[in-house]
Amino acid sequence: ARGSNSAEVVEDGVNGYVADCDVPSMTAKIEEIFDSGSPRDVGKAAKETIPTVWSEIADRVISKYREAFPAESDERPAQDDEE
Repeated sequence: ARGSNSAEVVEDGVNGYVADCDVPSMTAKIEEIFDSGSPRDVGKAAKETIPTVWSEIADRVISKYREAFPAESDERPAQDDEE
């Protein structure tokens, strides 16, 4: 969906598909996919270009978080060992 972290690595129609988060947009995108006749090619490109290792994805999310909230990312709450 547009605006999500996954949309940052997806190039619409090349290595995946991107739509707005509403039913009409997603319906139109699904129809476009079926009409295009190229979902296999897009799937192959996705496998080659989109990271699937969770540690890579987590690193990217953490990096984006630190960019958006630089002060908060450096402050870690104290852990209470007594439970």
